[in-house]
This record gives sequence, C-alpha cells and structure tokens, in this order.
Amino acid sequence: MPFQVNRNLTKLRSVNAAFSTAAASPTCTGGLGGLTLNLAGTLNLATQTGTTGQGTITLSGPVPGGTATFNGPFSATVNLDETVTISFTATVTGAITGTATATGSGVITDGVVTADITSGLLTRATAPLGSCPFTGTLTAAGQPVMFFSLLHFAQGGGFDGLTTPTPVYPLPITQFSLGLAAIFDTPQATSSVTFTGPAGSLVTNVPAHQRRTVTAGSFYETDTMSVTGRNLIGNWSVRYRGVDRPFTVTDPQTATRSSRCCPR
Repeated sequence: MPFQVNRNLTKLRSVNAAFSTAAASPTCTGGLGGLTLNLAGTLNLATQTGTTGQGTITLSGPVPGGTATFNGPFSATVNLDETVTISFTATVTGAITGTATATGSGVITDGVVTADITSGLLTRATAPLGSCPFTGTLTAAGQPVMFFSLLHFAQGGGFDGLTTPTPVYPLPITQFSLGLAAIFDTPQATSSVTFTGPAGSLVTNVPAHQRRTVTAGSFYETDTMSVTGRNLIGNWSVRYRGVDRPFTVTDPQTATRSSRCCPR
C-alpha cells in the first residue's frame, strides 16, 4: 500500500511547454492555426490540500508578431499510482491577446513532471478574432525533498496521535525502525541508504533493507531494533546519494511529538 505524503508539489518551480495548434480550418481561425509555441516560465504554488495544489503558472515565448505571455491559475494532483493530472486557465497577453485553457496528465520521473496536454484551447480576444485547439507537452521541474521518520513500536505495535485508545504517556517504546521518504527522485539501492544516530543510539551506518513505493518517490526503512540501552534523542543523519543529511529528533516518548507508522 503506498505511503501518502502530502507535500508532493511544493518543490515544483520551473516549467517549459511545447504546444502546437491545429492547422487552419473553419474551427481554427484568427490566424492561430498551425502555430508552434515553445514557452518557458515558472510555477508558484499557493496552497495545497492533500496531494492537490493550486497556484499560478506563467509561460512566455515567441509567436508571430512578437512574444506572448500566458499567466493564470493552475491545479495539479499527484495520484496514488504516481500519475499527475494538471490543468490551467491563462490570460494571454502580448502579440496574442485572449485566453488559453488546458488539461493533461503525466508522470513524475527524476524530479520532473511531464504531462501530455490532450485538451487545450487558445482563443483570441482581439482582431483577428478566433479560437484554435492545441496539444503538446508541459514539463515542471522540482528538487528532491526528504522526510525522516523514527517509527515507534510499543509492545510490538505501532502508534501515533490517532491511535485508539489514546496512548498514555510516557509510552514504553519497545522497538523502533528508521525511515526516509525521498520525493521527486529516482529509486536508490537500499544498501546505499544508511542511517547514523546520536551518541548512545548504537546506530552507525545501518543500511535500509525495506523499500516501498510512495507517491512520487520511495520510502526506505531499516530493520526493527530494540530500544533497550539506546538513546533516541538528538541529531540523526541519513547518507543518501553520498551526502549526509541531518535530522533532529526530540523525545519520542512525549505526547507532543507526532510519530507515524507505515504498513509493514
């Protein structure tokens, strides 16, 4: 079962598009037929609920007679099967004045969303008036983002802030495992992902042995370990792609610290 992560879209920034309008016909007028639009710009995410984000898309590029700029709201959703759906409605200014709407779907690979625009419409608001369907591709690049997890087990079971009945703290944690969710990145060999804990944790370069698919990335996890004689509070690091990435863990036995357990 995929491990749902809610901040899948926050790292998307730059965007490129290659659109082609239909050839001139009675349904494609206003001098819009047969255009090739190579555009570039940015995505600015304003809000995100779950895996659906809304924001503003800005694209600009050369068109006959000068430059056109597309600017307006977009919506994108990362689905549990790691596909992406995206749509936007843009005001077009510059050498072409009007509106452009588009919907499409695609995938995330190597931190890049590539979506095929299957339904687009470019409508001219000033002379020569007309509208024209278009298709093409849209790519949005992001940077890998990572989430460190200290997964807790009490008497052999996992717990978190939603556990029923509510845990009584301090909860006697008996076992734990360490996890890393890497979003917008290609899967890595589990042996190349290692975890090191603070002094007294008895965790030094412990490799990940388990990997699950998560939305737009992978989840790496160590074997389960006993907490007996170990200090879990302090600075942890995960070696990922040859780089040590630091994380800080507060007291895992307090009610104010959230923990999450993934399906095992």
